[in-house]
Amino acid sequence: MIYIVGANGFLGLKIRKIIPKKIQINISSSSKKNSIKTDIFSDKYLMNEKWIKSITKKDKIILLSNIGDINFYEKNTSKVKKFEKNLFKNFLNKVNKNSKIIFFSSDMVYSGKKKIFSEKSKTFPKNNYGKSKLRIEKKIIKNFKNYLILRFCKIYSKNPRDKNFYNKTILSIKSKVKNELFMDQKVHFLDLRDFEMGFKKTMKKIDTLKGIYNFPGKIFQSRYNFFKDQINNKKLHKYLIPINLKMRYNFLPINLKMRTKLFKKINFKPKYN
Repeated sequence: MIYIVGANGFLGLKIRKIIPKKIQINISSSSKKNSIKTDIFSDKYLMNEKWIKSITKKDKIILLSNIGDINFYEKNTSKVKKFEKNLFKNFLNKVNKNSKIIFFSSDMVYSGKKKIFSEKSKTFPKNNYGKSKLRIEKKIIKNFKNYLILRFCKIYSKNPRDKNFYNKTILSIKSKVKNELFMDQKVHFLDLRDFEMGFKKTMKKIDTLKGIYNFPGKIFQSRYNFFKDQINNKKLHKYLIPINLKMRYNFLPINLKMRTKLFKKINFKPKYN
Protein backbone atom coordinates (compact mmCIF):
# COMPACT_ATOMS: atom_id res chain seq x y z
CA MET A 1 0.00 0.00 0.00
CA ILE A 2 0.99 3.63 -0.48
CA TYR A 3 0.16 6.00 2.36
CA ILE A 4 -0.23 9.63 1.22
CA VAL A 5 0.26 11.92 4.22
CA GLY A 6 -1.16 15.31 3.29
CA ALA A 7 -3.56 13.78 0.78
CA ASN A 8 -6.01 16.67 0.59
CA GLY A 9 -3.53 19.43 -0.20
CA PHE A 10 -2.89 20.82 -3.69
CA LEU A 11 -0.25 18.23 -4.65
CA GLY A 12 -1.83 15.48 -2.60
CA LEU A 13 -5.01 15.62 -4.66
CA LYS A 14 -2.97 15.45 -7.88
CA ILE A 15 -0.95 12.48 -6.63
CA ARG A 16 -4.14 10.63 -5.71
CA LYS A 17 -5.04 10.66 -9.42
CA ILE A 18 -1.65 9.18 -10.34
CA ILE A 19 -1.61 6.29 -7.88
CA PRO A 20 -4.19 3.50 -8.36
CA LYS A 21 -7.01 3.86 -5.82
CA LYS A 22 -6.80 0.23 -4.77
CA ILE A 23 -3.30 0.71 -3.33
CA GLN A 24 -3.60 4.20 -1.82
CA ILE A 25 -4.48 5.13 1.75
CA ASN A 26 -5.07 8.85 2.18
CA ILE A 27 -4.10 10.59 5.41
CA SER A 28 -5.11 14.18 6.13
CA SER A 29 -5.51 16.60 9.02
CA SER A 30 -8.84 17.63 7.47
CA SER A 31 -11.99 15.53 7.48
CA LYS A 32 -12.82 14.67 3.89
CA LYS A 33 -14.28 11.78 1.95
CA ASN A 34 -12.00 8.81 1.24
CA SER A 35 -9.31 9.89 3.72
CA ILE A 36 -8.33 9.12 7.29
CA LYS A 37 -8.28 12.13 9.60
CA THR A 38 -5.08 12.39 11.62
CA ASP A 39 -3.90 14.45 14.57
CA ILE A 40 -0.20 13.54 14.29
CA PHE A 41 0.70 17.20 13.67
CA SER A 42 -1.26 18.36 16.71
CA ASP A 43 -0.80 18.27 20.48
CA LYS A 44 -4.21 16.51 20.52
CA TYR A 45 -2.63 13.28 19.26
CA LEU A 46 -3.85 10.41 21.46
CA MET A 47 -1.72 7.51 20.15
CA ASN A 48 -4.80 5.66 18.92
CA GLU A 49 -4.28 5.99 15.17
CA LYS A 50 -4.28 2.38 14.02
CA TRP A 51 -3.17 3.24 10.47
CA ILE A 52 0.37 3.98 11.71
CA LYS A 53 0.76 0.49 13.18
CA SER A 54 -0.63 -1.08 10.01
CA ILE A 55 2.29 0.20 7.90
CA THR A 56 4.67 -2.66 7.04
CA LYS A 57 8.11 -2.84 5.44
CA LYS A 58 6.41 -3.54 2.10
CA ASP A 59 4.48 -0.27 2.20
CA LYS A 60 5.45 3.19 1.01
CA ILE A 61 4.81 6.59 2.57
CA ILE A 62 4.56 9.85 0.63
CA LEU A 63 5.10 12.71 3.08
CA LEU A 64 3.74 16.01 1.75
CA SER A 65 2.52 17.93 4.76
CA ASN A 66 3.66 21.39 5.80
CA ILE A 67 1.85 24.22 7.57
CA GLY A 68 2.05 27.16 5.20
CA ASP A 69 4.04 29.11 2.65
CA ILE A 70 7.47 30.70 3.06
CA ASN A 71 6.08 33.90 4.59
CA PHE A 72 4.15 31.87 7.18
CA TYR A 73 7.31 30.01 8.17
CA GLU A 74 9.19 33.29 8.63
CA LYS A 75 6.50 34.81 10.85
CA ASN A 76 5.58 31.74 12.92
CA THR A 77 8.79 30.12 14.17
CA SER A 78 7.19 28.62 17.29
CA LYS A 79 4.36 27.01 15.27
CA VAL A 80 6.88 25.57 12.82
CA LYS A 81 8.92 24.00 15.62
CA LYS A 82 5.78 22.58 17.21
CA PHE A 83 4.76 21.11 13.84
CA GLU A 84 8.16 19.41 13.47
CA LYS A 85 8.15 18.20 17.07
CA ASN A 86 4.77 16.54 16.63
CA LEU A 87 5.74 15.09 13.24
CA PHE A 88 8.83 13.50 14.76
CA LYS A 89 7.24 12.35 18.02
CA ASN A 90 3.87 11.19 16.73
CA PHE A 91 4.84 9.77 13.35
CA LEU A 92 8.46 9.46 12.22
CA ASN A 93 9.54 7.95 15.57
CA LYS A 94 6.66 5.44 15.51
CA VAL A 95 6.26 4.32 11.92
CA ASN A 96 7.90 1.13 10.62
CA LYS A 97 11.51 2.11 9.84
CA ASN A 98 11.76 -0.54 7.11
CA SER A 99 9.02 1.01 5.00
CA LYS A 100 9.97 3.32 2.13
CA ILE A 101 9.42 7.03 2.71
CA ILE A 102 9.20 9.60 -0.09
CA PHE A 103 9.59 13.14 1.24
CA PHE A 104 8.72 16.30 -0.69
CA SER A 105 11.48 18.75 0.17
CA SER A 106 12.42 22.05 -1.46
CA ASP A 107 15.11 23.91 -3.39
CA MET A 108 15.06 26.32 -0.44
CA VAL A 109 17.54 24.06 1.38
CA TYR A 110 20.24 25.62 -0.83
CA SER A 111 21.96 28.93 -0.08
CA GLY A 112 21.52 30.47 -3.53
CA LYS A 113 25.17 31.51 -3.60
CA LYS A 114 26.36 29.07 -6.28
CA LYS A 115 25.80 29.20 -10.03
CA ILE A 116 24.23 25.75 -10.02
CA PHE A 117 23.28 23.22 -7.35
CA SER A 118 23.60 19.46 -7.69
CA GLU A 119 22.37 16.87 -5.22
CA LYS A 120 25.88 16.84 -3.71
CA SER A 121 25.95 20.60 -3.10
CA LYS A 122 26.12 21.70 0.52
CA THR A 123 22.85 22.77 2.08
CA PHE A 124 22.70 26.12 3.80
CA PRO A 125 19.12 27.48 3.85
CA LYS A 126 18.53 31.19 4.35
CA ASN A 127 14.93 30.98 5.57
CA ASN A 128 12.84 29.03 8.07
CA TYR A 129 11.04 27.12 5.33
CA GLY A 130 14.30 25.70 3.99
CA LYS A 131 15.63 25.08 7.51
CA SER A 132 12.50 23.14 8.43
CA LYS A 133 12.67 21.02 5.27
CA LEU A 134 16.32 20.26 5.95
CA ARG A 135 15.66 19.22 9.55
CA ILE A 136 12.99 16.80 8.34
CA GLU A 137 15.36 15.48 5.67
CA LYS A 138 18.00 14.75 8.31
CA LYS A 139 15.47 13.04 10.57
CA ILE A 140 14.38 10.79 7.72
CA ILE A 141 17.96 9.95 6.70
CA LYS A 142 18.79 9.08 10.30
CA ASN A 143 15.75 6.87 10.87
CA PHE A 144 15.03 5.23 7.51
CA LYS A 145 17.35 3.12 5.38
CA ASN A 146 15.01 3.21 2.39
CA TYR A 147 14.15 6.81 1.59
CA LEU A 148 13.68 9.11 -1.39
CA ILE A 149 13.96 12.87 -0.88
CA LEU A 150 12.81 15.06 -3.77
CA ARG A 151 13.82 18.72 -3.74
CA PHE A 152 11.16 20.50 -5.78
CA CYS A 153 11.20 23.98 -7.28
CA LYS A 154 8.19 26.30 -7.81
CA ILE A 155 5.26 24.23 -9.11
CA TYR A 156 2.51 26.09 -10.96
CA SER A 157 -0.73 25.23 -12.72
CA LYS A 158 -2.37 27.09 -15.59
CA ASN A 159 -5.66 25.30 -14.96
CA PRO A 160 -8.07 28.05 -13.78
CA ARG A 161 -9.67 25.59 -11.35
CA ASP A 162 -6.40 25.17 -9.44
CA LYS A 163 -5.76 27.66 -6.66
CA ASN A 164 -2.08 28.54 -6.89
CA PHE A 165 0.23 31.55 -7.17
CA TYR A 166 0.15 31.45 -10.98
CA ASN A 167 -3.59 31.88 -11.46
CA LYS A 168 -3.83 34.36 -8.61
CA THR A 169 -1.14 36.59 -10.17
CA ILE A 170 -2.45 36.28 -13.75
CA LEU A 171 -5.98 37.19 -12.65
CA SER A 172 -4.65 40.16 -10.69
CA ILE A 173 -2.65 41.47 -13.67
CA LYS A 174 -5.59 41.05 -16.05
CA SER A 175 -7.69 42.96 -13.53
CA LYS A 176 -5.17 45.80 -13.91
CA VAL A 177 -3.84 45.52 -10.37
CA LYS A 178 -0.14 46.27 -9.91
CA ASN A 179 1.95 43.28 -8.84
CA GLU A 180 5.41 43.55 -7.31
CA LEU A 181 7.57 40.75 -8.71
CA PHE A 182 11.20 39.81 -8.07
CA MET A 183 13.60 40.88 -10.80
CA ASP A 184 16.86 39.70 -9.25
CA GLN A 185 15.91 36.26 -7.92
CA LYS A 186 15.95 33.32 -10.35
CA VAL A 187 14.28 29.96 -9.71
CA HIS A 188 12.97 27.00 -11.66
CA PHE A 189 9.27 26.90 -12.54
CA LEU A 190 7.75 23.45 -12.96
CA ASP A 191 4.45 23.14 -14.83
CA LEU A 192 2.00 20.89 -12.98
CA ARG A 193 1.67 18.71 -16.07
CA ASP A 194 5.42 18.08 -15.99
CA PHE A 195 5.24 17.39 -12.27
CA GLU A 196 2.52 14.81 -12.79
CA MET A 197 4.35 13.06 -15.63
CA GLY A 198 7.71 13.17 -13.83
CA PHE A 199 6.28 11.88 -10.56
CA LYS A 200 4.40 9.13 -12.38
CA LYS A 201 7.67 7.97 -13.96
CA THR A 202 9.37 8.23 -10.56
CA MET A 203 6.77 5.97 -8.95
CA LYS A 204 7.22 3.38 -11.70
CA LYS A 205 10.87 3.02 -10.63
CA ILE A 206 10.33 3.68 -6.94
CA ASP A 207 11.75 0.32 -5.84
CA THR A 208 15.15 1.12 -7.38
CA LEU A 209 15.33 4.82 -6.47
CA LYS A 210 16.94 5.88 -3.21
CA GLY A 211 18.63 8.99 -1.87
CA ILE A 212 18.27 12.71 -2.59
CA TYR A 213 17.33 14.16 -5.99
CA ASN A 214 16.61 17.63 -7.31
CA PHE A 215 13.42 18.09 -9.34
CA PRO A 216 13.77 21.28 -11.45
CA GLY A 217 11.38 22.65 -14.08
CA LYS A 218 12.03 23.61 -17.69
CA ILE A 219 11.86 27.35 -17.00
CA PHE A 220 14.61 29.13 -15.06
CA GLN A 221 14.15 32.88 -14.67
CA SER A 222 13.01 35.65 -12.35
CA ARG A 223 9.38 35.84 -11.32
CA TYR A 224 9.10 39.20 -13.10
CA ASN A 225 10.31 37.80 -16.43
CA PHE A 226 8.30 34.62 -15.94
CA PHE A 227 5.00 36.51 -15.74
CA LYS A 228 6.04 38.97 -18.41
CA ASP A 229 6.43 36.02 -20.79
CA GLN A 230 3.08 34.58 -19.70
CA ILE A 231 1.14 37.79 -20.43
CA ASN A 232 0.74 38.18 -24.19
CA ASN A 233 -0.98 41.55 -23.97
CA LYS A 234 1.94 44.00 -23.72
CA LYS A 235 -0.40 46.74 -22.50
CA LEU A 236 -0.73 44.79 -19.26
CA HIS A 237 3.04 44.69 -18.68
CA LYS A 238 2.85 48.03 -16.88
CA TYR A 239 1.08 46.24 -14.03
CA LEU A 240 4.21 44.13 -13.44
CA ILE A 241 6.40 46.06 -11.02
CA PRO A 242 9.99 44.81 -10.73
CA ILE A 243 11.42 44.75 -7.19
CA ASN A 244 14.65 43.49 -5.59
CA LEU A 245 14.90 40.98 -2.75
CA LYS A 246 16.66 43.47 -0.49
CA MET A 247 13.63 45.74 -0.60
CA ARG A 248 11.60 43.32 1.49
CA TYR A 249 12.61 39.68 1.20
CA ASN A 250 16.28 39.31 2.08
CA PHE A 251 15.55 35.88 3.56
CA LEU A 252 15.15 34.41 0.06
CA PRO A 253 18.08 32.89 -1.89
CA ILE A 254 18.96 34.79 -5.06
CA ASN A 255 19.79 31.88 -7.40
CA LEU A 256 18.36 28.36 -7.24
CA LYS A 257 19.43 26.79 -10.51
CA MET A 258 19.60 23.01 -10.15
CA ARG A 259 20.84 20.04 -12.09
CA THR A 260 19.54 16.56 -11.41
CA LYS A 261 20.49 12.92 -11.86
CA LEU A 262 16.87 11.83 -11.47
CA PHE A 263 15.55 12.66 -14.92
CA LYS A 264 18.04 10.40 -16.69
CA LYS A 265 17.16 7.55 -14.35
CA ILE A 266 13.44 7.84 -15.04
CA ASN A 267 13.76 8.87 -18.72
CA PHE A 268 12.01 12.21 -18.29
CA LYS A 269 12.45 15.74 -19.60
CA PRO A 270 10.14 18.67 -18.71
CA LYS A 271 8.48 20.14 -21.80
CA TYR A 272 5.99 22.80 -20.68
CA ASN A 273 6.62 26.54 -20.32
